[in-house]
This record gives sequence, structure tokens and C-alpha cells, in this order.
Amino acid sequence: MLGLAVLGALAFSAWRVVDELRLLNRSLAKLRARIAPTLEQIARDGEAAAERAARMQARAGQGPAGQGPAGRRPERAERRDPGGQAP
Repeated sequence: MLGLAVLGALAFSAWRVVDELRLLNRSLAKLRARIAPTLEQIARDGEAAAERAARMQARAGQGPAGQGPAGRRPERAERRDPGGQAP
């Protein structure tokens, strides 16, 4: 008889766990539906900011790494001071 009670308790616990998982899944689906538009807006804003930054860099004549025009480093001769001394 004790084995039947334990089996019944386990079955009840399993049934409650499955029910809680269903509720959790439903809640997550609602949350995803609510935050999806916000995440899409954040992605669009990030892309727009990256495009603005690229335009600003191009306008400033800087390369992608800020190394001068066209992203190249100045040659050693270009970096010398007017007295002809290397840095």
C-alpha cells in the first residue's frame, strides 16, 4: 500500500511539473512577442548609428582604424619632422 502512495505522489509531482513547464512556455512566448519590436528597433538604431559613424569617418578623411587617409599608416619618411630626424 505504501508503494502505491509513493507512486501516486510521484505521478502528482510529475503532473505539476509538466503543468508548470507549460505555463512557463506560455509566459515566455508572451514575453518574446512583447520584446520583439523593441529588439528590432534597437537593431535598426544600431545600424543607423554605424552608418552615421562610417559617414563621419569618410568625411573626416580617416580610414577605418583612424590611421589617416584610406586607412593606411604614413610611411616613415612622411612621419619625419622638418629637420629630417626620425621620430
